[in-house]
Amino acid sequence: MSAPTLALCMIVRDEEAYLEDCLASVRGVVDEIVIVDTGSTDGTLAIAERHGARVSHFPWIGDFAAARNAGIEQVTSDWILVLDADERLLADSIPELRRLLRAEDVAGYSLVCENLVGSAGGGMSQHAPVFRLFRNGLGIRFDGLIHEQAIPSAKRTGRATLPSGVRIRHLGYLAEAVTQRGKRERNLRILERQATLAPDDPFAHFNLAEGLKLLDRFIEAERHYLRALDLLEARGAAKGTPYYPNLYLSLGDLYRRLLRFERATAVLDEAIARYPDYPDLYYIRGFCHFDAGAFREAIPWFERCLGMQGARPAYPTDPDVPGHKALRALADCHIRLGDRPRARAYLEQTLALHPAPDAALHVNLGILLSDEREDAEAIRHFEAAIARDAGEPRAWLNLAMQWLQAERYEEAAGAYARCPNSPECRALLVLAHALTDRPLPVARPDEATLVASWCAAAELALTSDRTAMVQALLDRLDSLGETLPSLDRALGETFLRGGLAELAAGALLRAQQRTPEDPVVYRLLGDACQALGEPDEARTMYAKAASLAR
Repeated sequence: MSAPTLALCMIVRDEEAYLEDCLASVRGVVDEIVIVDTGSTDGTLAIAERHGARVSHFPWIGDFAAARNAGIEQVTSDWILVLDADERLLADSIPELRRLLRAEDVAGYSLVCENLVGSAGGGMSQHAPVFRLFRNGLGIRFDGLIHEQAIPSAKRTGRATLPSGVRIRHLGYLAEAVTQRGKRERNLRILERQATLAPDDPFAHFNLAEGLKLLDRFIEAERHYLRALDLLEARGAAKGTPYYPNLYLSLGDLYRRLLRFERATAVLDEAIARYPDYPDLYYIRGFCHFDAGAFREAIPWFERCLGMQGARPAYPTDPDVPGHKALRALADCHIRLGDRPRARAYLEQTLALHPAPDAALHVNLGILLSDEREDAEAIRHFEAAIARDAGEPRAWLNLAMQWLQAERYEEAAGAYARCPNSPECRALLVLAHALTDRPLPVARPDEATLVASWCAAAELALTSDRTAMVQALLDRLDSLGETLPSLDRALGETFLRGGLAELAAGALLRAQQRTPEDPVVYRLLGDACQALGEPDEARTMYAKAASLAR
């Protein structure tokens, strides 16, 4: 008996950036390639022909199902595999795929689609079942203008539709692809048309809500989520309806993002009662508390999520949620609660599980290590953060602080010089230049920015309890005051806040000489005198401030 044959069936339009890798992923796996082109003007067709595809043309009418079905009509193989150009069949799934083709009395299979979301370098993935492999000759066709489905048609054959472990990877939701191709706006137009044509179809309203949510049109999205939910409930839809749990999750997350936490928890609690094996629900439930500042209340939800590690729910899920993401959330809770040892333990577990940790994780762990005076390890993590994201300001700032604490001022100044331009970076750059006696950069900020930077540098020096830093700043004040008249007053306020009344008085006396008619200077001098135990002097200064303010 000959082996069953398999066709790859696709629709494409201007996919030269993606098609080559897609077709390469099925080389040696499929027996024929049927491609329907809806109007390409780039090199798509040349790539298809180079891979031996049979190409036909179909005028685009805003209907994905119609285009897909036009391709299915041309297939001659026993089985059909449906992919988009921005999808790839994963090599380790090929042996299982070949076994599935030998099954009897099966209409088709759902594959695991790994949707990559975010940025190519540091995004996340969501795994969703998609019905993309089915037997030819049974009349299985797609329905729907967009987010078209073949599984309802397959079920009508009376044969089994089964899940599988065959995986495909989808790149089309990456930020780079979405932005470049205007995909969200294009899809929204079709989604709106589909909901208009099928006003009582809950799936149409769910898909439209998802499209609106992606564009941050939350109030409109809420209306369509609720409409979908009402229609499903009115129909008595089965719990196993594929998108039902995801509808609850998306609506709960929408309310969380709108800061409507009470409504969010009500939706998510209802969902958890129906789908207790869905870790993503517990994760978002935890963030309803976290985002409201109730960190202690969030912890049990993240712990329950973490306890579901290894679960394989039959719904769209982020497989990292019950793993390193739950651990990261627990670490963030304990950081907010001041439990630094436990936060550090969770961050270290996160790092052990995370295949590509982001810069912020390294920064947070570096800060905790620095607090415990494990400076070498802290520096290693700050440098790892910079390697992941050279524009991460907290990594540069904390790395430079490590050098300052070690009195390695040249390294500190070098790190600050590479910081992104932010008020914190400017302040620390000022401090580093003061400590190394370097001139300030030629491109001087305006006076207000420089004053704010010097005050921040002074606060940093004081909180770091480094005498050398404070003295280096004081040594520069006389010359700086000539060009920054408001600096002495601002520093006086900074020193007063730090409980350093003597330093404050010195700065404010200089301010008095430079701006003798400023009532605020006299009021602050009164505060400094009061703190120094000189009530008579304080009263004199307050009286002078009052007279100047009239």
